[in-house]
Amino acid sequence: VTVLFAHAGRGNIWIQPYYMPMFFALSGCIFIFLRKNIVDCFKSSIKMARLYFKYSIIVTAMYIPLFFIKHNNCLFFLRNLIGIFYARKAVYSPLDVENNIIFMEFGNGPMWFLPCLSIAWILFIPLEMLQHKIVFQTICVAIYILLGNCLSKLPIMFPWSFDTAFVAAIFILIGTKYECITEKYLLIFEGGGRMVCVAVAKGECQAVYILLIIN
Repeated sequence: VTVLFAHAGRGNIWIQPYYMPMFFALSGCIFIFLRKNIVDCFKSSIKMARLYFKYSIIVTAMYIPLFFIKHNNCLFFLRNLIGIFYARKAVYSPLDVENNIIFMEFGNGPMWFLPCLSIAWILFIPLEMLQHKIVFQTICVAIYILLGNCLSKLPIMFPWSFDTAFVAAIFILIGTKYECITEKYLLIFEGGGRMVCVAVAKGECQAVYILLIIN
């Protein structure tokens, strides 16, 4: 619901900083909830990439009739085909910079987070490998924050949201920590009763997982 509101231009100021970190954190919750491991990180990365390309191909195929009616420009079509593999809205930031190269005009722009999440799962692997070495894990998080911050200040929008993926990996880690805490300390009854807030979070995690399975 929050994603729909944000893309409709309602409440962007407070919704946008909230729903994407939440989505990445829920991925981390699911990782712990389903007792996944490092091998599953690779599988999740591949799955996100497949979902992105599948939906991009579908959207592109639906756009072809409109392309001939509205544009009929081969360069426009070729540029947006390349944009599917670049997986960003444009090459330079901000979008209105002079001589910018705009991609994702087929309507597949909102799917940018799938390639980002694909990269984030790979970047999450070192964090997961260091889960029992808190000092080294903290250093790795600090490096990710530094890299993400430095890359985001460059005028280039990196392919597959590589710059954002560093921060996304950290939110996945936060989700795993949150899930571990809830499982350890917030059990009310033996066998599984939970506090209302945890139950809601669990429901959201399972809903996202079911949607991914269905898709």
